[in-house]
Amino acid sequence: ALLWAARKIEGMNDPAWKEYNKHRDGDYVDEDKTLPVSMLIFCGVHKEGQENFRVAPYNDPYVTTAFNVMEMLIAKRKKENTFHGPQRNMLPVDRLMNEDVSCAMAEWAFLPKDAELVLKIYQEYFHYTEWPNLPLEVEFVKCDDHYMSPWNSRKMKGGPVEYLVKANILWFFSLKYTDPQDGKMKTRSRKEQEIVRDQIEVHAQGLWNQLKEEGICFKAHWGKINFTTPEDVEQLYEWEKFKKYIQPEMMNEYYKKRLPKL
Repeated sequence: ALLWAARKIEGMNDPAWKEYNKHRDGDYVDEDKTLPVSMLIFCGVHKEGQENFRVAPYNDPYVTTAFNVMEMLIAKRKKENTFHGPQRNMLPVDRLMNEDVSCAMAEWAFLPKDAELVLKIYQEYFHYTEWPNLPLEVEFVKCDDHYMSPWNSRKMKGGPVEYLVKANILWFFSLKYTDPQDGKMKTRSRKEQEIVRDQIEVHAQGLWNQLKEEGICFKAHWGKINFTTPEDVEQLYEWEKFKKYIQPEMMNEYYKKRLPKL
């Protein structure tokens, strides 16, 4: 798993602030802003491993090979696998567009008291189904007071709290494949990509349902994979305060499915 952590910078005399000003881009990104070699290897191995129409955004021997190579590179450079800097620079999915690969993500937030149990549920679910092919990300996020924010804990059972713990799941898949008939590299059609997305959503919804059955209270990032219902919105969000600001003409099918009726 990857752990994203941060602490509050205590003014301009804080050593962390001084370090940030010396290296604003952090110690992860190359000067030329290209995709890190390790990520290129991961993309390449994963792409070559998905022959014909087999698309599996899960852990497999090809993914294991990619991670082994990446681990070897880090060991060879004798560099610790801990890096510092703005997340916008450190996450290749956010930082760079790649024509060969894509990534789907679910970002769900939990109360700190439930974190240990949640991670156990994740592990057991993936053990009996499939492990996504990118590491689980554990991230701490400071709570806010915006009515419809996933990070507002005021209506969560056991809240409010100062921060939430996010467990982020990522499914990585190739947009290209090697055609076994002519050996040429080809790009998947939009329909094929939708099939992959549907497959990922079924995998994610199984975990979502498992968390609900275990009585876990959690909220989801609106812009990533989620199965939020109108009942969830009424229970977990400050809906009564927010609904008066909704402009009906701005509603789409996504929100109509998730928000309570006005």
